[in-house]
Order: sequence, then C-alpha cells, then structure tokens
Amino acid sequence: MRLARSGPWNGIYFGLISSDPDMSIEPILVDNQDEICYTYKSYNNPTIMLLKLNKPGPSDPCGHYGNCGTNTDCSNNKTHLCECLKGFKLKSQHNQTWPKTFVTSYRFDCKSEGKFMKLSGIKLPDFLEVSPNESMNLRDSDAKCLKNCSCRNYAISDVTGGGSGYLMWFGDLIDIKKITNGMDVYIRM
Repeated sequence: MRLARSGPWNGIYFGLISSDPDMSIEPILVDNQDEICYTYKSYNNPTIMLLKLNKPGPSDPCGHYGNCGTNTDCSNNKTHLCECLKGFKLKSQHNQTWPKTFVTSYRFDCKSEGKFMKLSGIKLPDFLEVSPNESMNLRDSDAKCLKNCSCRNYAISDVTGGGSGYLMWFGDLIDIKKITNGMDVYIRM
C-alpha cells in the first residue's frame, strides 16, 4: 500500500523535495543504460547528514497518497482540501466521502481539434500509466497527445537548460498537488 511519494526527478530535484539554496549538498541522479543511482555531493566537506524517517508518515493531509481520489487537486491553501479538476465530474452521486472518483465531463473526439488547460505549480501525477519521451518539445507533445485519444495530460520532464523531454499520461490522474516551485501540467479538455 502506498502512503506517500515524492514525485519524479525533474533534472534538479525530486517533485516535492526542492533544492533549497541553503542546503549544503548537490543532488545527483545518474540514469543511463548501465545504472540508475541517486546520490549527493557535499559543497562543504565534511558534512554530517541525518535522514530521519518517522512512523506516522506525512503530516500534510495532501502528502498522503491519493487522499483526494482520482482527477482531483489537493491544496492546503483552498477552502476545500480536495477539488475536482476542471473538465471532470463526480462519477457517482452516492459516494459523498473522500476519496472520490471523478471522470471526464466530456467525450473525447479524436477527429476534432482538442485543447489543453495549463495548470501551474503542480506536483506531477503518479506514473501509473505514463509514456516518457526525452526528445520531444512542447509543440510535439501537444500534437502527439491530441492524436492519441487515451492521452490525458502531458508535462515537461527535465527543467534544466530551458527544458526538454516530455511525459504523457494515460488513464486517471492520481496524487496531484499544488506546490511551491511545481511544474506546468497540460490537461486535455
């Protein structure tokens, strides 16, 4: 059972573990054919670090995995902790407790022009059904997602050097949260 997740590596840091300018370490991710490894390098040697994991888990209600259900946005800065994403509706009027399930409020028509709504400052959805492409740009991602009726949203995967590579999601969007220094997500409308 998943309790929490940090979010994906964006070229600088993992989704919810931002790179604090006062930190004394440089995070390093190696991802190639031979290995996948996360490590860090100390700016000021020697540095003693302590990583503490506590049993209760996240103290932030939005930090609990899937707390709001599918196709929702969790934010501590709103009147309601959980809100349905624009373009979605409650699947059943019988379920009035969280987590709820929301489905698209429109029918996909692959023959007509589609559009995307941009959400800024977002922790990317979970990678349950995702397709990465390291060579695409924003325009290519938009066009490719529109050609595939199952594509729900896309986002840049590497924010370094002006940004490159994109991720496309298929199926329900789970564990979306508004965060400081979050990323832009383009959701199909």
